[in-house]
Amino acid sequence: MLARRGRLYAMDSDPTAISFAAARGLATLAEGALPDQVPFGETLFDLVVMTDVLEHLDDPARALLALHRRMKPGGALLATVPAGPWMWSEHDVTHHHRRRFRAAELGALLHASGFEISYLSHYNFLLFPVIAGARIIQRLRPPDLAAARHDLTMPPAWLNRVLREIFSSERFIVGAARIPFGVSLIALARATAPADRSAAAGGA
Repeated sequence: MLARRGRLYAMDSDPTAISFAAARGLATLAEGALPDQVPFGETLFDLVVMTDVLEHLDDPARALLALHRRMKPGGALLATVPAGPWMWSEHDVTHHHRRRFRAAELGALLHASGFEISYLSHYNFLLFPVIAGARIIQRLRPPDLAAARHDLTMPPAWLNRVLREIFSSERFIVGAARIPFGVSLIALARATAPADRSAAAGGA
């Protein structure tokens, strides 16, 4: 979808992921890592998409500052992260998460990194009761049993279709309204002008 709308660049720290993506032939690819190894020379970007990235980083603030420096003034950042620190469970450990975010925390992090927030909301809210309940049960399990169970396996095809339809139906609401609860957070923010970037970096 992104490749149909402009020139697409993508980075990953894993050579296997780069090889997998290269087979699609849709993007200029390079190995890289946030915050200090952003490739592609001096290219400045109109749009940066980070879907479930910040929660894996030791220093998300430095990562956002590094990306801000590589964006055109007014360029858009679209980011998603897992929400609700209270939902921390073996699921997060299995997925190598460092943290889950509160909405206010994500908003403050973006502001401090020089971004103006256009939209910030929870999503994955229709399945929130089921997922939150599952996370709580995971936390209540004995540690040895919790460590032996994970949710990386695919559900049955019929169930996967049902879950996909429920989840995808949120597209009619997300973006039009701000949802106060959900499993994840989504933010759309704009990079400030270069003069504002120095102030943001100096205050971080």
